[in-house]
Parts: sequence; structure tokens; C-alpha cells
Amino acid sequence: MKVQNRNGGKVTFSGLVTANTGTSDAVTLANNIGGTIEFSGGLDVDTTTGTGFNATGGGTVNVSLPASGFNNIDSIQGVAVNLSAVNTSTGARFNRLTSGTLGTGSLTDGIRIDNLSGPGPFAAGSVTIENPADRGLEITNSSANFELVNAVSGTTSVSIDDSASDGLFLSMNSGQLTFGAVDVVNPGSAGIQIDGTSNATFAFDAITIDLQTNGSTGIDLSNAVVNNNFSATDFDLTATISIGTVAVDLGGTTGFGTIRLGDTLASGEDATIGAVGPAPGVGIRFTPFTNTTFVFGDGENTVDVLSSISAIVPISGGLPPSGSYNLLDLSP
Repeated sequence: MKVQNRNGGKVTFSGLVTANTGTSDAVTLANNIGGTIEFSGGLDVDTTTGTGFNATGGGTVNVSLPASGFNNIDSIQGVAVNLSAVNTSTGARFNRLTSGTLGTGSLTDGIRIDNLSGPGPFAAGSVTIENPADRGLEITNSSANFELVNAVSGTTSVSIDDSASDGLFLSMNSGQLTFGAVDVVNPGSAGIQIDGTSNATFAFDAITIDLQTNGSTGIDLSNAVVNNNFSATDFDLTATISIGTVAVDLGGTTGFGTIRLGDTLASGEDATIGAVGPAPGVGIRFTPFTNTTFVFGDGENTVDVLSSISAIVPISGGLPPSGSYNLLDLSP
């Protein structure tokens, strides 16, 4: 289905939209500057190599969860969702988004969102991306809020396996990005990459990363300007290869935000690097140009000291001369 060149007014799809395509994009919304497109009856979209939901070139796109039914987008080798230069005023909400889940992998990114404005949120309860030829999930230049949280407590919200590049790439955003449990396995570059100047707030319930590729990084904030908080209540990184791997890269990271890996509660979740299996090459990397606020674990050593770093080089570069670095929760 396609809606394009609507310069005003509203188009509403109140019934279930079902689309099953091969190479063609399933849902295309293009150049609807001044127009509003709304889906309220559900989406059941399946593609082979086409993009499942493709909205570009202006306009407002709202997707609400139906009273009964679902909003599911599944693409075997294509992009599940591509949003570029559109607005969402009341939100774009999906139950399930998948790309490359039959083992063949996406031919490009799994999900790509650029310049999404409006309060939103863009929301999904389950995101599964396997073997993308580039990045798994890419969110850039967006001011909208994001909520990628599974309603079932303890269930993984975002799962990204074997991405050729970054698993999760976040650049130049300014909204509030909320994630449930994020699991990244074998990223080709970084499990999570924060790039450029970020004014967004990042809140993760849990981050689990397994490095299996030489030269890969778990969380890469190197040379990023982080002007708001980045937090993960629970953080665990493992590596099956030590050569060239870095768990957390803070080389040249600056900004006014606090970067916290671990719970704020003294009796809560801890942060671990290399607790199981071979240790990564570097645990945490600093440079003399790093100037940020960083907390590893719960930030105290009175109630417990349960966070740990097992790496060939636990701390690389030494503590920088500027900024604040709290490693009190590290076990001896």
C-alpha cells in the first residue's frame, strides 16, 4: 500500500492492514508534507527483501495499538522500519519488529530511523534483528522519544545478533530513549555506539553484550559529547576473544551527563566485565582527553563490593585528569 504527496488533511486506516510482499516495500508513506497518516486497526506486515514500513519525506505518522490485535512488522532480509524526516505526534507503537530472523540476515540495516520529530513515542515491545549487513538498529538526528520496552518483566526487548557493523547506533539525538533489556551478540564493530553530540537521555534496564570479533567494542562512547545521562541498571559483558576487544571505550568522551553502568541502589544490580569465559583485551579505556562523569557499579563500597572487571588490561590509559570517576564498587 502507498500514500504519497498528501499536502494536507488526514488519512486514517481504522481496520487491519495486511501486506505480504517479496522485493517491494509493504507500506510506503512518501512526501506527505502537511498531511497526517494514522493507523489504528492493526498491522500485519511481512516482506522478503522489501522494507516493511517505510515513511519518508515529511508529514505526520501515527500508529496506535488496536484494542484487539497487533502491530507486527517482519522482514526476512529487508529493513523492518525505515523512518526519515517525519513526525509522530501521538506515537508510533508496534508489538513486534523483526529483520533477518530466518538466518539469512538483512541486506542492510535492520531498523533505520533518522530525523524523527514530535513527542512520540516510537515504541516496540519486541525487536529482533539477526545478521544485518550493516547496523542492527540505527537512531539518528531525532528529537522524538523512544520506548523499546517489553511489557513482560525480565523479557529481552531488543536482541541484535551478528551485525556486520554496530549493533545499536545512536547519534545526535535529543529525546528520551528508554530501553528494556538489550542483548547484543557478536557485533562487527560496537555493541552500542554513541556518536557525535548527544543531548538525549539514555536509560537501559539491562545491557548484555558478548564480543566475538577481533577489534570489537562493547559500549563505544569514544569522542562523543554526552550532555545528558546514560544509564544501565544492569551491565554484563563477556568476550570469547581477547585480541583487540574493549568492553567500554571512554577515550576522549566529554559532556555534562553522567554515564552509569550499574544500579543506583547499593543492594541492587552490579556491573561485570569478563566474569565468564575469556577476558576482553581492555576493560575500560580512558585517554587524557576524557572529561566526563562515570560510575561503574553502584558507586559505594560500604554495603557491598560486587562489580568486577576481568580483562587483560582492566583500566587502559589511567584515570583522566579532568572529570569524575567512581569505581568504588569494584571487587578487589
